[in-house]
Amino acid sequence: MAVSQVSASERLLRAKSVYGEDASTGLSKTQCYRLIQRGEFPAPLKIGARAVAWRASEVQAWIDARPSKGGIHD
Repeated sequence: MAVSQVSASERLLRAKSVYGEDASTGLSKTQCYRLIQRGEFPAPLKIGARAVAWRASEVQAWIDARPSKGGIHD
């Protein structure tokens, strides 16, 4: 992954905000990276030697694109 330029006003989300128990997406780490591999979820930015983050706007756009109803339990 190449280090990308991020505008000063763009908020970055670390992993615990993107996936896991308290995350806004409801994804597990495995689900998140499977979706990234398939091009169905925004890829993270490399922000350090061993650190990645996601653009908040891209994650929010992904969340907004999810159907709000229509599941079998609605």
